[in-house]
Amino acid sequence: MSEFEQYQINVENASICRISSSQYDFLINLYDTYSFYPPGYQFNPKFKHGHWDGKIRLFSIANRSFPVGLIPRLLKDFPLKEIDNDINFCFKTDYTDKEIENFVGQFSFFSHGKPIVPREDQMRAIKHSIQNKRSVLVCPTSFGKSLCIFIQCLWHIIIYKYKIVLIVPTIDLVEQFYNDILDYCTNSKGEVEDWFPKIIKISSLYNETPIDHADIVITTWQSVMSITRNKDPQWVNKNFQCLILDESHKAKGTEIQKIASGATKIFHRTGWTGSLKSNSNDALVVESCFGPPVEITTLSKLMEIGRAHV
Repeated sequence: MSEFEQYQINVENASICRISSSQYDFLINLYDTYSFYPPGYQFNPKFKHGHWDGKIRLFSIANRSFPVGLIPRLLKDFPLKEIDNDINFCFKTDYTDKEIENFVGQFSFFSHGKPIVPREDQMRAIKHSIQNKRSVLVCPTSFGKSLCIFIQCLWHIIIYKYKIVLIVPTIDLVEQFYNDILDYCTNSKGEVEDWFPKIIKISSLYNETPIDHADIVITTWQSVMSITRNKDPQWVNKNFQCLILDESHKAKGTEIQKIASGATKIFHRTGWTGSLKSNSNDALVVESCFGPPVEITTLSKLMEIGRAHV
């Protein structure tokens, strides 16, 4: 498609935009381009009986809906001459590197009681997570992304006064993430710093309620789905202003899609992952929910600085 062939993107909320064009062939192109066969589609009764072609399509011909997270990919595939300000609002903030560096410099972080300072590559990840409302940050094992995620959370708590839901794939990681944050805030005297946030854990092992005064709620995607199915469909949307998904590559794509698409008021959302195959179906779903992926560093670079454990 030429850049002179125009279409319009109208952002409806934090999850969905509408695409309009006078060229129906272009809409059909979108319908086919942003589609994929999910695993096991050939065993689905609808496919077997000819009622479904087996594809999941992220653009709807019927109502012209399209995931906000895929807008950057759309603009690369089908360039527009001018980008509407509403689109920029969905993805960018105005904070500078210096502002973020000054913010991080206010705090003393620890690991097992010893002072630590975010490395250059970690600061790059932190800055990207703050300067971009939506993205998927790819950081290899041993990168230390839990510290980066915690600092991102601190920013949202202190600067925006936001409440964060941090979704991890397993019950063990709920506990591990809480302990990591506690460790970062426990100084060499064994004292917890007074800026340690109020954290609540929700899983099949922990069910702390209410969450009204929590800064961070650490939970699993399974628990979120259980809450939204059985108790409150709007639980994420009405309680949080920032959505963070850790270990994005381990999340079940269809469930994460349901959670993220229902978060129609949450513009600040970040996925963190150790690996993300750019051409995989799950990667496309995660991108549709959280935004474009960016590789912060590689395993080989971590090995060069002695940070990788292989």
